[in-house]
Amino acid sequence: MLTTTPLRPALGNSPEDTVEQAGALCFRQVEPGGEPEVLLISSRRTGDWGIPKGHMESGESASEGAVREAFEEAGVRGIVTRDPVGSFSYQKSGTPSIFRVCLYRIRVTTTFDDFPEKGQRILRWLPASIAANEVAHPDLRGLISSVLSVTDCHTKV
Repeated sequence: MLTTTPLRPALGNSPEDTVEQAGALCFRQVEPGGEPEVLLISSRRTGDWGIPKGHMESGESASEGAVREAFEEAGVRGIVTRDPVGSFSYQKSGTPSIFRVCLYRIRVTTTFDDFPEKGQRILRWLPASIAANEVAHPDLRGLISSVLSVTDCHTKV
């Protein structure tokens, strides 16, 4: 599993301030043997590019949360990896909490025209090499590049 260097808590932050989240690295293979495309979504708050992610609901596993977030925020469903492919941490401005996102790769098999956050975000499919440079979070850039290498996407998820 790939991980990134943990974000060091600012003064006043404690482990109790860490919020666990699930994230979905959604991809599709357009051409056999070609570079996979990654689904990026805009943040409702900042407009920055990122991936579907969010809290886990009561009784929900992280992989189930990633699948739910992918549908709610981007209207996609697919085959999810059993284990996380990496993680990254971030902090929202104005909050003391650190958010740790456990990332799952989802091979998209179905897209929906109607989904809970339709119209609240912009969706973009981009080649993995370009998508990695578009996301706002630097640790996520590295994860996209390493997790979605062309050979990696030909393995069963």
